[in-house]
Amino acid sequence: MLNVSALTLTEESQIRLIICEYLLQEVIKPSSNTVLFISAKKDEYAVMKSKFPNLRVTLAEQAEITADRKMLDTISREPGVILEVKWVNINDQKAVAHGGYFAGAGVTFDFDMRKDKDWRIEKVSGPTIAD
Repeated sequence: MLNVSALTLTEESQIRLIICEYLLQEVIKPSSNTVLFISAKKDEYAVMKSKFPNLRVTLAEQAEITADRKMLDTISREPGVILEVKWVNINDQKAVAHGGYFAGAGVTFDFDMRKDKDWRIEKVSGPTIAD
């Protein structure tokens, strides 16, 4: 898993990155030619690009939703998947978060997080699928 504790990221950013990594490794499992649009801050984006150098990671601002509900790169016109952590609520050493991906339909999960030395996912609920 992504070791974000040594980085100078906020706790919310650390949680967001751990969830994105979980979605990529456990749920989406993208190929190297999949365009991954991430809704992230610049420092989160930089970490994701360095963590997954073989994937085509770009910012969500570069995505366009077509009339037939596909995600396209506005520059290359290639299809992709958008990752987003909608919200994170931190309460001391625990947190809850909601996030997922969109590729024609939205697929979201609820995450229970716990911080011992580092933040980790304790429980994942879902998926919930929405058109």
